[in-house]
Amino acid sequence: MSEEAIEACSLLTDKKQYRYVILGFSDDKTSIVVKNIGERDAPFSQLLNDVPKDHVRYIIYDCEYKTTSGQDRQKVFLASWSSDDYAPIKEKMMVPTSVSAVTNCVKKIAKKFTINNWDDLAEENFINIVSENRTK
Repeated sequence: MSEEAIEACSLLTDKKQYRYVILGFSDDKTSIVVKNIGERDAPFSQLLNDVPKDHVRYIIYDCEYKTTSGQDRQKVFLASWSSDDYAPIKEKMMVPTSVSAVTNCVKKIAKKFTINNWDDLAEENFINIVSENRTK
């Protein structure tokens, strides 16, 4: 993890400064670096614009939602994005070993999961995963 990536994750999890941080591999594939940051008021559509279909990304997202009983909740999750159809094979092969570096850096996450289908990159899907269908 680059120092910039560690700092960005800390600003999201500890200071609630960002809505999301998107990490990816450096050009030489030797480290994990910040690719995009969403400001606190960034809409989910901006996150989708910042995630490429053809590269692996790690999305740390501060998710706000209401439970089915009407309670406000806020949880941070880590989603690994790796398209089954478009991500380079070398990047896909790096995910199992590199995701642990991201997980170790971002300790305050409620859930960690993988998304491989573009249609699953949806705000409602993220909320359902992190909240167990808005029950928690």
